[in-house]
Amino acid sequence: MFFPRNEATNAGDPPPSIKAHLFKKLAWSMAAIWLITAMLILIFAPVEYQESLDRRAVRTAQMVLAFASVMPDRVVQQPTLDDVLSDKLELEEFLIVIRRDGHPIYSSLAGGLRLDITLPLDGTARIGSETYDLFGLEDRATRTEVIVGVSKAEAFFASVEIAGLAIGLLTIAMFFVLSAVRMGIRSGLEPLDSFAKNVEQRDGRDLTPLGTEATPIEMKPIAMALNGFMGRLKQVMDQEREFISNAAHELRTPLTAIRAQVEQIDPDPEHPTESQAIGNVMIAIDRADRLVHQLLDLSRSQSANLGHMPETRFDLAVHLQELMADLVPIAEKRQVELSLDAPDNLFTRCQQDLLRVILRNLLENAIKYSSEQGLVAVSVRQADNGRLKIDVHDNGPGLTPEEFERAGDRFQRLGRTDRQGAGLGLAIVFELCEKLGFTLTRISKPTLGGLSLELDIPGPH
Repeated sequence: MFFPRNEATNAGDPPPSIKAHLFKKLAWSMAAIWLITAMLILIFAPVEYQESLDRRAVRTAQMVLAFASVMPDRVVQQPTLDDVLSDKLELEEFLIVIRRDGHPIYSSLAGGLRLDITLPLDGTARIGSETYDLFGLEDRATRTEVIVGVSKAEAFFASVEIAGLAIGLLTIAMFFVLSAVRMGIRSGLEPLDSFAKNVEQRDGRDLTPLGTEATPIEMKPIAMALNGFMGRLKQVMDQEREFISNAAHELRTPLTAIRAQVEQIDPDPEHPTESQAIGNVMIAIDRADRLVHQLLDLSRSQSANLGHMPETRFDLAVHLQELMADLVPIAEKRQVELSLDAPDNLFTRCQQDLLRVILRNLLENAIKYSSEQGLVAVSVRQADNGRLKIDVHDNGPGLTPEEFERAGDRFQRLGRTDRQGAGLGLAIVFELCEKLGFTLTRISKPTLGGLSLELDIPGPH
């Protein structure tokens, strides 16, 4: 598991973030590095600084001894500096004493000469409130001695200041590095965000494998796992579609046989219940036959491969006339009048069989939900952009905008619930319209008071 157990989210907690997780891990690692580096600076900076001061003190003693060896035997007084310059130079940090034949001839002590102080060539000495480390050299030819002292306290505080400055600069550098790391994590995970968006933007029915050519190596296992899952899901869905299609085809033969046998029955006029029972059987057969047709349409809409279904150019008015003629028996049973207003020689170019499925389901749905002795009117017109508009009107209960939004879901029985049906008609229409690039919209002001739909399809070109 990528995330530690203590970071597992509970109900209501925000989901874990890879970016936040990586940034937190790197931030803690850099904090540990900062702490270790700061401790090393505090330990070794004073040591290195003290060694540097000692070397400079010895070099200073060598240089002063070279000049002092040729000096006359008289006391040299230190020049007096003003207070501002004296404070700025911090002269108390260093001490220089020159002796000849054991008698001091120069002292750098501030506040006046202190020539009566006896100092060793090496070691430490306390003068006033300061303790000095002493470094002395002797010129035996001229019997001249030079002693250079370095204040222990000043050396310590100076090394601490240097260590503090180094730690401060390290902290600033860590801040910039951490900001760069944050931006690097964000930009480094952009391929993951892009991959997620590509998957999210896919249509729910698109189960084709994801392309892995441009996928980063780290994400290929995820892409391959998704492809495997979608492949298995597609196989299951194909099996279900095949089963539905086969089952629907198998049901058509016995339904046709049952209808033929029932139609041969001659009911006894003296027994009206027989006529009623035969009528109920025929209604049930019609419902089953419509369900079989819808199952076949559903299977066709799901498995339709537009690449293998060439477009044809045909007269839309003739196509509607033939379709509505096939639906006349259904309309007569419900005493619903069918009307068509379509100009002649109005051609369209599309997959004719699939358009027929769409129109048949729209008309059957309109007939089913129209009032008794109602009217279903179909009109066709050509828009200014060359596309064709097919309007289907009925005088049924209609659908609210919210209900129409849900009409594309399968098994949604909207409008009048006293009508028998499986709730597949409009779902099939919406699915095929999406595949074919058609548009089905609800007309806000229905012509006949029921439901008015507008189907937008291509023109002849």
